[in-house]
Amino acid sequence: MVFEKQGTTMNGLVYGDWYSGGVWERVKVYHIEMEPGSTLVDCDAYMVQEHDDPFFQSERKPYTTRRHVYQKLLDEVAKELERK
Repeated sequence: MVFEKQGTTMNGLVYGDWYSGGVWERVKVYHIEMEPGSTLVDCDAYMVQEHDDPFFQSERKPYTTRRHVYQKLLDEVAKELERK
């Protein structure tokens, strides 16, 4: 699954898109069944320039200081899966 949202103005400054449609955050989520009853949920995050143009778009891994944002999301997913 792929999720996208428009990045902030600060994302645009940090990741270098001052002139066009801005920078978008893209998260690719992977759901893999390791064995019966055991599931791995993982993701890769990117900052994307020109997200709506497949020819010119550019994916860049965010700086490691943003890792906590995505880890928090994965932790929330794990809690929800444990409830079920």
